[in-house]
Amino acid sequence: MEDESNLLQGPESANQQAPVSTFCLSKELRIDIEPANPASVIQIQLPSGNTFSRAPKSQRRVLKAIPTFKDEQTFSHKYLARASSICFSKSRAHPRSFLWRLLEGDRVLEVRSVDLSKSVREKREENLVLQLGLPAAVSQRGVALADDGQGTLSVFLLTKGNELFTVTLRPELFCDAAASKEEATNWCKLYKPATFSISTPHLLIAGSPTLLIASLADGKLLRLTRESGGDGSIWHETTYSDGQWGSSLRGLIRWQGNGAIRYDGNILDQSTAIAIALSPTQKHVVTVCANHTLKIWNLEKPSSVFQMDLLGESRQPQDLPKMMLDPGNSNVLQVFEAEGAIDGDQYYIITFSPHDQGHFKIWAIRDADQGRLGVRYLFPEASFHLPDPDASSNSNAVWKMTDFKIKGATRGMDMALWVLMRSNKKYQTFNLKFDLDNLADTWQGDWTIVASEFLDQQNLPHPSDMELRDASELWLDYILRPGRFSRIILEAGLAIYAFARPTENASSSKASLEERMCLAIKSRLDMQSGTISGTDYDQHRTMVHQEWSLLYHDIQDLHKSLWKVSALSYDSYTEIPWLIFAGGCAPLRDCSRSEILAHNSPDDLSNLARLLESRSVEDESSGRSLVLPDALAVILKAAAKFRESFSPSLRLTCHIKVAAELWQDPSHALSSRIQSLYDQCDLGGAIGNGAVDELYSALAEGLEELDNSLFWSILDDLSHFMSRDASGLASTDFGLKAIIRGAQEMIELHYSMLFDLLMLVVLLEVEPINMPMERFDASVIYASLIEQLKSYQMMMWLASNGRQKLDSHAMNLEDGSKKNGADSSFAAQEQPPTILETLFAADLEPQSSSRQTQSAALTYSIQDVLNWVTGGNDTSITLDQVLVNVQCNFLVNKDLDLASDFLKFQPTTPWATYIKGRFYLLHNDFTKAAMYFQKAAFKLSRQTGVLQQDYPTVSYHLVSPTEAAYLNNGLSSYYTHILTLFETFSSPTHATHFATLALQLQPPQTNPPPQLLTSLFHSSLSTSDFQSAFSALTRLSPPEQSPLLLEFIKSLLASPGGSKQLLDLPFPPHLCAEIDTILSSKSLITTTRSNPATDHRQQQLLQQRQKILAAWRLRHNDFRGAAAALYPKLQAMQKQILKPGGGGKFTLGQYYGNAVSSNSDYGYADDEEAGGAAERGLDEMYLSVINFLECAGGEREGWVLAESGGGGGASSGISGGGGEGGEGGKRKIVTVQDMRKGWTRELDRRSVAEGGRWGFGLARGDEMEMEVG
Repeated sequence: MEDESNLLQGPESANQQAPVSTFCLSKELRIDIEPANPASVIQIQLPSGNTFSRAPKSQRRVLKAIPTFKDEQTFSHKYLARASSICFSKSRAHPRSFLWRLLEGDRVLEVRSVDLSKSVREKREENLVLQLGLPAAVSQRGVALADDGQGTLSVFLLTKGNELFTVTLRPELFCDAAASKEEATNWCKLYKPATFSISTPHLLIAGSPTLLIASLADGKLLRLTRESGGDGSIWHETTYSDGQWGSSLRGLIRWQGNGAIRYDGNILDQSTAIAIALSPTQKHVVTVCANHTLKIWNLEKPSSVFQMDLLGESRQPQDLPKMMLDPGNSNVLQVFEAEGAIDGDQYYIITFSPHDQGHFKIWAIRDADQGRLGVRYLFPEASFHLPDPDASSNSNAVWKMTDFKIKGATRGMDMALWVLMRSNKKYQTFNLKFDLDNLADTWQGDWTIVASEFLDQQNLPHPSDMELRDASELWLDYILRPGRFSRIILEAGLAIYAFARPTENASSSKASLEERMCLAIKSRLDMQSGTISGTDYDQHRTMVHQEWSLLYHDIQDLHKSLWKVSALSYDSYTEIPWLIFAGGCAPLRDCSRSEILAHNSPDDLSNLARLLESRSVEDESSGRSLVLPDALAVILKAAAKFRESFSPSLRLTCHIKVAAELWQDPSHALSSRIQSLYDQCDLGGAIGNGAVDELYSALAEGLEELDNSLFWSILDDLSHFMSRDASGLASTDFGLKAIIRGAQEMIELHYSMLFDLLMLVVLLEVEPINMPMERFDASVIYASLIEQLKSYQMMMWLASNGRQKLDSHAMNLEDGSKKNGADSSFAAQEQPPTILETLFAADLEPQSSSRQTQSAALTYSIQDVLNWVTGGNDTSITLDQVLVNVQCNFLVNKDLDLASDFLKFQPTTPWATYIKGRFYLLHNDFTKAAMYFQKAAFKLSRQTGVLQQDYPTVSYHLVSPTEAAYLNNGLSSYYTHILTLFETFSSPTHATHFATLALQLQPPQTNPPPQLLTSLFHSSLSTSDFQSAFSALTRLSPPEQSPLLLEFIKSLLASPGGSKQLLDLPFPPHLCAEIDTILSSKSLITTTRSNPATDHRQQQLLQQRQKILAAWRLRHNDFRGAAAALYPKLQAMQKQILKPGGGGKFTLGQYYGNAVSSNSDYGYADDEEAGGAAERGLDEMYLSVINFLECAGGEREGWVLAESGGGGGASSGISGGGGEGGEGGKRKIVTVQDMRKGWTRELDRRSVAEGGRWGFGLARGDEMEMEVG
């Protein structure tokens, strides 16, 4: 180092230009801080000072709904923070990163955890948000946080009433809502320092939970200490001052003189410390005072031990007012360590002065107690000016340094400085990586910037004839896309839109957000309907777009207000900087290789290539050498500028045509596909010569030759290799939100790059450029780009569609609420997570910061998600397999709407075709399902080949292990599985079809499986295909036939013409006896069908079972059996005619044994006509029985055995017959002669009746008896 006499000399290069940089190596990742659901916000009102002694009951409530706002002022007051920052715990356990914000006029402190990851062993999720209401507003610099290294966070709040609140927040308060039910007075204590009654505090910092340092308005310092384990109700005060005048009345009057500074309602002395930092040993306090002075205080001494102007200059009294610093900016000082960098140095101080073009100074501290002998400038001859965010000579913007953070390091190696600058609403973050010993050499030329990129807000929907969807659908998809706007912004924007314009009250409706948006737009259009002439559709469409645009801009204005930058924080443990905004925060991550190409110009990449990390492994598999990044940037910048020259309509047309091209049949020649895409997009006619000439000029100037290696290198930069080492970490809800947001941005960027390159390749193939292109093959590059675009289009869909989580984190909320996710009203107010999150990112371990910085780990974690979607490092997993796997997940979880939309991405592989069949099966479109099942049959049934796989695993168990056994096992096995599916979904027609196919394709000389025959039998019966059912029945073994025979007989007889079919079917002999038994038994009474018409038909057939049984026996030459079947019916008919008081007449309902009492139900006009029909039926019955007995053997063998009861009635005992034979009757033989006699008597009876020769005076019951046998 320099000689001691020169260590305190001022800078000699005051006219040195400020560093300028546009080179981007980092990127901010914006994350809104909207809670997972309203119930995770717990509001606690802290007791006021005058009520602590009475131990009041604190007020606590859990939010029940998302708050609504009617104007931007209310929104800003309630939701946007005036001051905020992040405190990082010394503990490595979760939670360790706490975001605090001051809301509602500084009267509410909000604290939450913003950890990105946690140990996989940590099952708790610290996702609760604490909002602590204070009785008085907090001072602007009156918030300080410290932790004890064990997870407990101490929050110190200094109010404008000079009250000091000590709030002790235990980790369980952030994960268990029940923990906050404890009285606030147990963990919140109040202390009123006596010193504050004399001197007004200006700034408060915390060195530890037991040490506070406050700067006072009169230039003094106050140290507050408490005993270890103290609760904050008692503090010990010690003041430090460089003079005695401030403590006297005369000094007080002098202090309020011309040199005083007015700030936030207070009067500050020029020596008031506006920035405070503690030394690493906490023995010294370092301050920067309002009078542009650096001071160091020994806490064991009453006054400062060192003080000097920040720029090392001696100031005249009249110059001091010009050098005063802003009391509201405390970010001008930081203490850091670089152990071993320079022998003898204990620690270092970096200060910033806004004067002299914005100037940093680094001070080396060897022994602060030695004053200027122990403190020195580290680089006395160097000028460390602020980088210039806008070096344009035409710029009038005034940029100010808002905050900075420096990263210390052992031996001063690999240090970093982060600087945040702001000009009104614009801001820029700079980064400088350096070694301490060469800081002066790297300051001027090694600065880089942080890219501020977020989801595309440029391509707004607009009227177009190419777009098939209506305007409302377009705008809803755009506005409600996951990640674009938070739910609270959407609700507030809609409320403001509705409040500012006369519409129906959309905010008070219980309808969904989408419905309320459409309702508000419709209401506005109805009010303007008088301005539309006739039915002009184009004018109406334009008005719809205009109203949606107004709503969008109301939402967008609120969204922009979230991102007013306020502070910069740095986590020294995980090595990641954070930007803090009014309504969000953003960790700063490293750019990926593709992002470096996208965000930097070719000149920057060429001049600052030394700042890029070189690739450690070259792609040996491809044999391609590395290409300099500036050459790749030439192609990307030229392609992007070419696309920017497209008109909105042309851009939309190109996107539509490319989207269709991605999933076209790849069998067509690539050259014809390129020409077709060129023609469909009309690139030749829609783009002027100027844009093409500018494109060709940029390529010719930046490249010596156009070859495939340039495109391969770009595609390589899009890829990423996942680490094989497990990190042992799990993403928190907040960390998962950050990863998904980063993945959405990266997917959009990569898709845009690939789209630009595709348009460039199409143009170069059809309209070649005048430069060497011998090694450029457009067809090969085109095919690769198409495959990449397919992956990214699928990922864009996954990242822009959401669904509710399948399981929620358990939250112990208010009494009576549900443990999982509160209740359905909360779920309705949540924005559903994306499918990318629930299906891929949620279970993926994030990268660890133990092997790299957290800034790098965050980028790698984002890339891991993209890589994981497409199969990870397993090159055997194809995109087609991923697409089908995702579809299976939708079908398993019954997300049929998502599955229907995702159907467009499905490939034409046999496995995908089979899953399409499962999709249509769930949609009850059985015809399409059968078609796809049959298309997949051949290859999915092959017993050998590469198609065999673990179907339950790859289908999320949509295909069970039992079902998987039928696949790749032959066509018969495959069709058996398909028929089972159709049976499950009650589609007997298709089940019969596939059962038939399965039987036809059975291997020769093998018996068909009984299960298959049984399935065919049941499905055939369901479709009344009795021939197929009979075939299946007869192929079963006898023990398997018996249980099915009764069902077959019932179904057959219940169908039209069933009795005839029963007689015609060639039953085997062993079944004939069973059928005879069935027809004679009571089992036929019970119907098996629920169709009323069919049941009625079966009832009628059951009432005529004697005739059916007789016909069956007659068919099998059993004449006696046929006569025996008809004889009970004959008895019943004769008995009904001879019934006392019956008059010899009866209805057909009585004839058939039905409950129908009216003959008109059988088509007869009156009783006489019906009676004649009944007598004819009786004649037929007599003749049939007589003829059957004659055929059975005539006089010798023509007999039947029957039961006879008193009163001439008889019954065969068959249930359900028309007879009501007496019980206990004797059995007797009835011969053919008896039957002839009976018929003769019946004819005589009719003759007597027709002649009117009735007897009179007969007693009741003396009727003519039928004597048979």
